[in-house]
Amino acid sequence: MRIIALVVAILTTVVFIGSTIATPPGKNVEYAGGGAGKVIFDGKVHADKGIRCIDCHPKIFTMKKEAKMTMADHNANKFCFACHDGKRAFSAANNCAKCHKK
Repeated sequence: MRIIALVVAILTTVVFIGSTIATPPGKNVEYAGGGAGKVIFDGKVHADKGIRCIDCHPKIFTMKKEAKMTMADHNANKFCFACHDGKRAFSAANNCAKCHKK
């Protein structure tokens, strides 16, 4: 019984730590955007559109702020571009200034 209680306690801790890393509604995360300018991810904007954390994490993004996106990722519909392809959400292809801020 003690082993089961210990396993449950560890799993609960892992779940809560994972949820604190994600960007909740009302919070922003900034990514260096290279020469195009920084990218600001706004948790509230996405939540207001009905997007839940689990829609992107961990399927599209890991739970760490480590995304280093390239133009090849833009073109291959990876990361943000999995949704921002002009079908599910605005196309990032011709709207650089919507995400990149100088």
